Amino acid sequence: RPAIRAIVRASRSETLVLGITLAATIAMSLEAAILTGVLVSLVVYLSRTSRPQMWSVVPDPRHPERKMTGLEAGLVECPQLKIMRIEGASYFGAADHVESHFETLRASHPEQNHLLVMAKSISFVDIAGAELLDAALQYGRPEQAPAQVEERGRRFHGGPHTLGAGR
Repeated sequence: RPAIRAIVRASRSETLVLGITLAATIAMSLEAAILTGVLVSLVVYLSRTSRPQMWSVVPDPRHPERKMTGLEAGLVECPQLKIMRIEGASYFGAADHVESHFETLRASHPEQNHLLVMAKSISFVDIAGAELLDAALQYGRPEQAPAQVEERGRRFHGGPHTLGAGR
């Protein structure tokens, strides 16, 4: 019982998984209930990871090393450069969220025609995520042909989908 209370207090999504698994255990065979719980848990996990955290950061002039910090009152962004920190996975499930975030940034700050992605906190990248990050090379230049973007990606990253690996 203390474990159940801890789950209920800790997370709504985990409580949902627990509740559905418990109801399935009562209504179905044990194997089917376990499979149901695993599938619901997978859906919750994919839902959570499909929206990586993204925020604008700026060099903090108050810090002696000018460490990057979240954009807050009193800190000013560069008028031509958008610096974004992405935390989480960049995979097929997250591509739509990240792409729509980039499109919103382009529309709201058209004067910022360069993008710097702080990718240290990107935990996983698949082919769709790599293509999305390659497409970020055309940030501020949506009129460029895909072949030009692909060529720039090859020169900058060492290959169309390597993101600098293996150089």
